[in-house]
Amino acid sequence: MELTVEEFIEETKMFEAEANYWFAKRDFEQLARLYFNHVVCKDWTLKELEFDNPTELFVAYPQFISDEDDPFLFQVNEGENVVDNFAITLSKNENFREHIEDRSVDCGLLAHFYHDNKNWFFQNTPPLRLKEDLALKAKEESMTEMEYADVLAIQNIDNYFDNPVFKDEYMEYLKSELDSELILSEEFYRYIALKSIKSDYWEKYTYKKVEVV
Repeated sequence: MELTVEEFIEETKMFEAEANYWFAKRDFEQLARLYFNHVVCKDWTLKELEFDNPTELFVAYPQFISDEDDPFLFQVNEGENVVDNFAITLSKNENFREHIEDRSVDCGLLAHFYHDNKNWFFQNTPPLRLKEDLALKAKEESMTEMEYADVLAIQNIDNYFDNPVFKDEYMEYLKSELDSELILSEEFYRYIALKSIKSDYWEKYTYKKVEVV
């Protein structure tokens, strides 16, 4: 809750007594939940969804929900795996696809490969330049800073992709021009979605079966 005291008082007028109760008890988790339910969720809507006679319906929701579209509702047919089905659903999500398609070193999936166990390769203030220890190594290798960063990123890509077909597809995509008509395959999005779910890279999800009445 990134609010000033004045903003908090204004937004909690409608449930002031209950807010003051939890504040007095120093129970800030309940206070945040109260604010979330009364303020954040007040404009959320109900949607009627149709499914083709699924065996079961599940909802996958992230650890932190800030928008009504954050949880995913998906169907699981008999004999199918819940996580595998969710990967298919996530792979079609517009925000997820934009993240995968981003070709910048500071955003999206590609930025993930410009990290080591000490976080991002680059310093956090512009202009873009390597951290001092990596810049020194680049100099020792007679490389420019960006050349050395690319070498490290390619090593990370090699380690990430356990399927050479998808690694080659991703490398070809990165090498293509920005206005190229080359697109990533549906199988590629599903592959990345499944890896992201299993590693909690995209979000940490919890799955619950939906009781249809």
